[in-house]
Amino acid sequence: MTRLLRTADMVSHRTSARWVATAVEDKLGLLYGLLELRSLGEADLVASILEVKALRVLRTSWELFDALAEGDGCSADSLLAEILDWTFIDDARTALWGAPADQDAPAA
Repeated sequence: MTRLLRTADMVSHRTSARWVATAVEDKLGLLYGLLELRSLGEADLVASILEVKALRVLRTSWELFDALAEGDGCSADSLLAEILDWTFIDDARTALWGAPADQDAPAA
């Protein structure tokens, strides 16, 4: 029974990883725009853009996916890396939560 539950959890986490990856791909232009604004020090503008519903949904969904996967002993980043290149994962994470030293992003 435990093995069956773990298999179901992995399928669910992979489905969630695909959703997050698709959302990142769909919003790449916006995410790279956010990266550029962050590099220019436009914190107020970045904060305003992060209030866009699509980005709030992406951030919240990613945080939930990460927490659930990690809670089940899975690496959310490894699941995402099966779908997306690490560069896109890192860039999207930085766009959404800032540089690693100052972010409250899901654990890498």
